[in-house]
Amino acid sequence: MLSLLMSSYNGQEYIEQQLESILKQSCPLDEVVIIDDKSTDATVEVVQRFIRLNALEKTWKIYTNEFNCGWKSNFINGVEKTNGEIVFFSDQDDIWHPDKVRLQKEIMENNSHINVVASRENLWYGGEYVFWDLIRDFDEIVIDKRCSHYRMEVSGCTMAFRRSFYDAIKPYYTEGQAHDEFLWQAAQITGSLAMLTDATILHRIHGNNESRKKRGAEERVNSCFLAIASMTHMISFLKKMDVDAGATHDKIALLNKRIDLVKARLSLLTNKNLLVVPKLIIDRYNIYYRKRQIIKDIFCAFGLIR
Repeated sequence: MLSLLMSSYNGQEYIEQQLESILKQSCPLDEVVIIDDKSTDATVEVVQRFIRLNALEKTWKIYTNEFNCGWKSNFINGVEKTNGEIVFFSDQDDIWHPDKVRLQKEIMENNSHINVVASRENLWYGGEYVFWDLIRDFDEIVIDKRCSHYRMEVSGCTMAFRRSFYDAIKPYYTEGQAHDEFLWQAAQITGSLAMLTDATILHRIHGNNESRKKRGAEERVNSCFLAIASMTHMISFLKKMDVDAGATHDKIALLNKRIDLVKARLSLLTNKNLLVVPKLIIDRYNIYYRKRQIIKDIFCAFGLIR
């Protein structure tokens, strides 16, 4: 069974286009679950009308939260409302290639050891679009068994995952962590992450994208504490796994090195400790997405930016 989970919030301007692209998938979904995070616009009405006009009442459902809980909680809690063994994450404002579901489903069916499939994405600023050719040769899939790039490299809206894998790792979830980052990291560190080397979605870019919001000093500090907690939980998960002891030891050692580096970043942000800067500049463990983030951390530490 194939399920889709979408989180919506004040998306009336874009959501119908995304629903159309989901409906037109070459491999139909068995279930679509949309959880609205108490929108203040007409998002719910737009979705309900779309479901009614396309006679989708039996397989498409929309739920409305009693209060706004935020997109992270909305996704994590929403998984419990899905029933499929393969679940697809979806944002409310993108456009999916018609073969996205089929491609990712076949990857999992043909590779039983793969628990999470993600893909590249094409950034899209709106307007007219045409679909592009996708790689059809599954031999081109990148299966990343390293965890040197433990940080997220793509958006969660490109991802599909096995429900059985999610159930196994859920006890190790850190409150406040992004749903997609959690699954990405768990799959990568267990060698069960596959990446399509071409894009499967148009990722719409606009002023309200959560990923493009600026992060202040307090958020940077909180993200450090969150990263340390999540990696500590992942170490506990690895210790519980029945896998090669040597490989597990190496992965735990790598996570501990990353934790040490995040603690150095925390020392800079909270204690203005410039002595850790050379260590952060080298950053062999990819705690920063971009090197210029170190400069922003220094400015935040000394109150030069907020």
